[in-house]
Amino acid sequence: MAAAKATEQARTANAKVGENFIATTADAVEKLTKAKALAEAIKLNDNIDNNAFRLGGVLKRIHENSWFEDTHKTFAEYVEELFGFKLRKAQYFMTIYTELTHQQIPWEKISKLGWTKIKELAPILSIENVDEWVAKAENITVNELKLLIKGDSAGDDTASTKTQSDVKPMNFKLKLDQVDTVTAALAKAKAEVNTEYDNVALENICAHYIGNTVAVASAPAVINQETLVDALKTMDIDTVLAGVGAAFPDLDLDVKV
Repeated sequence: MAAAKATEQARTANAKVGENFIATTADAVEKLTKAKALAEAIKLNDNIDNNAFRLGGVLKRIHENSWFEDTHKTFAEYVEELFGFKLRKAQYFMTIYTELTHQQIPWEKISKLGWTKIKELAPILSIENVDEWVAKAENITVNELKLLIKGDSAGDDTASTKTQSDVKPMNFKLKLDQVDTVTAALAKAKAEVNTEYDNVALENICAHYIGNTVAVASAPAVINQETLVDALKTMDIDTVLAGVGAAFPDLDLDVKV
């Protein structure tokens, strides 16, 4: 009886740890000092599959506080040199952390999917739909999951966004010359984050601005060939190609770098 009771207590304790993993991890991440955050990010990179959520939180803290500036000019340079991956991948991890923390998704429900699937699901998950989406995602590829999310797979019209209770509409009225600027910014952000959702792109634009890690220049009222070339010169080749691919999905590109 004593052994059975101890086993049951252990199971209960483990369940509580699972339920509180998101909250406790987020709390710990928010308390990290500069030195500890920089050191921990390096350690977490050794096992990304198991550490994707926490790594996203640590990178987000480093990014928001510009703690990379002692050694690197930009956050993109920092992640590429120290971790060996592009800015886009770091943004995936930060999005995973931000969305799962906001929604308080139990980590044990989704951890088995792997971070490449979690990054696709994070923007649309809620407590109400997490079980349904995990069941859909378990036995399909990442590309198939992308199609399912867009509602293009097997006539599935139920692939949806978060429930209405999780959505708050925001209305803006733009002048005609402002529309071009906003549209171009969203297109660029979607290419960099590799998302189809305007709201995810907008969130990342705002996160960059709040983090004060990029210089904000006045955008031209009209986008023409000259201003487009100037803008392209500020990006790395992966971002440029991703943007072209997103704008012209039917274009067959064969680029050698």
